[in-house]
Amino acid sequence: MSDAPVRQRLTWWSIITVMLAVPTWWFLAINGVMSRDLDGGLFLSVVGGMEQGLTLYSEVFDNKDPIYFGAMFGAHQLASAGPFVMDWLWLPVAAVGGWLLARAVTTPDRALLVGLVGVPLVLVGPFYAPGLTNTPGTALILLGLGLVLNRSGAAGGVALGLLLFTKALVWPLGVVPVLALLFIATWRRTALRAVVSGAVIVAVSLLLAAALGILGPYIEALRWNSSYSFTIMEYFGYESSFSGHFARLSDQWSTAGWIASAAILAATLVLVVRWIAGALWRTAERTVLTLWLVLLVVGTIGIIGLSYIWQHHGQLIYLPAAVAVVAVAAMLPDRWPFVAALPIVLVVAWVVGAWGTPSDGWNRVQTARDVFPARWAEIEEVPKDARLLATVPRSDFTYARLGTNDERGYLLAARPDATLACPQFHLYDFSPDQDFTGMLECIQNVDVILMTDNFVVFGNGGKAAVVQPILQYLDANFECLRVDDRQVCTRDSE
Repeated sequence: MSDAPVRQRLTWWSIITVMLAVPTWWFLAINGVMSRDLDGGLFLSVVGGMEQGLTLYSEVFDNKDPIYFGAMFGAHQLASAGPFVMDWLWLPVAAVGGWLLARAVTTPDRALLVGLVGVPLVLVGPFYAPGLTNTPGTALILLGLGLVLNRSGAAGGVALGLLLFTKALVWPLGVVPVLALLFIATWRRTALRAVVSGAVIVAVSLLLAAALGILGPYIEALRWNSSYSFTIMEYFGYESSFSGHFARLSDQWSTAGWIASAAILAATLVLVVRWIAGALWRTAERTVLTLWLVLLVVGTIGIIGLSYIWQHHGQLIYLPAAVAVVAVAAMLPDRWPFVAALPIVLVVAWVVGAWGTPSDGWNRVQTARDVFPARWAEIEEVPKDARLLATVPRSDFTYARLGTNDERGYLLAARPDATLACPQFHLYDFSPDQDFTGMLECIQNVDVILMTDNFVVFGNGGKAAVVQPILQYLDANFECLRVDDRQVCTRDSE
């Protein structure tokens, strides 16, 4: 019998999927450019410090993971825009992972729809913040689990091994599902391959980190994260506990976020019921998917309860949300035509991505379109702190920076003969006290200090006890020139 009707059907659903993918990926492209504002600037400055030869964590500090910074550093070697558009790499990785998961449990047409449209639509919902660390973490988990579900255990283990040093916080969400397969006889060999290859990647990464001199400082950065999480919860008036983090979340989330959470839980429950009741529907891959979605939901709840602080941390739900889209596509009867499954998959992706109303979605698209030219123009910006350093009438000098995350990636453009002597170039009124006492000790021998008005304000607030000594030392030993909202201070000549 001729297979022409099959080819014709494949052609039609492929065309429809690609047509839907074009506007989806257009939005991903214009919305996925990292801004120099806030944390984006910090990450860019860390890259700039690495380019100047500073050792990550010990000589230029931020609390994110080494592979994340390594990827941004490598991207900047390729192009000046590289670090700004890293999500142009991570989002396709996530899409491939979603497609691999769907390919193992549903029909090819739905798998392509999930990979090209469904998963990307979820990952760039309103909690999405371009360039931050949640997206690469989610992408590597989806890719790793997708490979394992397709019996490529060794390759999946590589992705999950890299995950530990890309987004350590969510590493359990990738590892526990694979470890669970060790208890299923038919999956044990695949799981063992993933465990072995993942362990090799972790071991190699540890050796490389030790060789680069960042292993010990990185471990200290992980400890710093714990202290920071405790301090900041107290600062915002919450208990540093499971319930406190959820109280913080409850005060920040919109209705769409709660609807998305309820939809993920509902999809998980329906999938479990479908697995229990559907002997004919049940396959080895669908059994694993059911187990994994339950583990991901429980694990995500646990990580949110341990770490939620900022609204963009809501991206944590996008991992189980993406797998929920795969589950819905798998639960729809195989005999249903593509045009029947299409709207269901898209609606589910929209809801679990917390997009809200169609009007909310359209407003996000318009906003992304409007800000894209300015975001792109920022790539060649020379931030104010870099310009101030350029005015210092000295050569080969050391300096420190007293300010928050308002520096817009200045280290990428800092003059090469100016050496950052104090690695923590961003402090806040919720930073641990020891960070300020460490800064006071560090500035004893620097030649120049950049200071923003934000830091001065701390001296009149709750951090006065640890900030005032710094300000007093600065006043006694430096001459300062004000430029707008900051000062460049040069040590007095002896």
